[in-house]
Amino acid sequence: MKTPYYAVIFTSTRTEIEEEYSEMASKMEDLARQQEGFLGVESARSDKLKLFKNFRSISNLPFVELQPNKEGDWINERNESFDSFIPLAPEKKFDLKTQTFFNTYAIGVATNRDAWVYNFSKNEIEKNMQQMITFYNQQREDYLIAIKSNSKLDIEDFIDINPLQISWTRALKNNVKNQIIHKYKKSELRTSIYRPFAKQNLYFDIPLI
Repeated sequence: MKTPYYAVIFTSTRTEIEEEYSEMASKMEDLARQQEGFLGVESARSDKLKLFKNFRSISNLPFVELQPNKEGDWINERNESFDSFIPLAPEKKFDLKTQTFFNTYAIGVATNRDAWVYNFSKNEIEKNMQQMITFYNQQREDYLIAIKSNSKLDIEDFIDINPLQISWTRALKNNVKNQIIHKYKKSELRTSIYRPFAKQNLYFDIPLI
């Protein structure tokens, strides 16, 4: 396998204070030279100054007026040949007459608490979900006690909506009212592809998705 090469670009804005500018530039160049695979250093400053000097005035610069295409593209205009490609999905689901690769599509796993149920670390998911489930069950127990003295107590007026403790959904609030107990289940950990190409762990317990 060939060694990959990278172009490292340093930019700076010069001010009236020239002190130590050249010294810092030399240090940056020395640092670059120490890197494995170093090929050389080029400065674009003199070329840029020469360019502007030759034109003398900004009004003499050869500006090009960009005109958007029908899709509204200005710079990186799309390739019209894409319109001739076979679409991946149909405009309407389950359209068997459509000329597409697939006849249906879905949004995949749609959670109401991505920050809780997705993570690169299994340990972090366990910690997050155990914390949230413990808090949920405590709220459930406290609500059971509270309605004994106030049977008309609305769940919305009772729950703690601190986002650092839990992410509430309508279903989870109903679970509190119905006194449904939740437990952490290690068996519900899954490997998932997240938005859309990042491999992450997912806590796939349906009531807590």
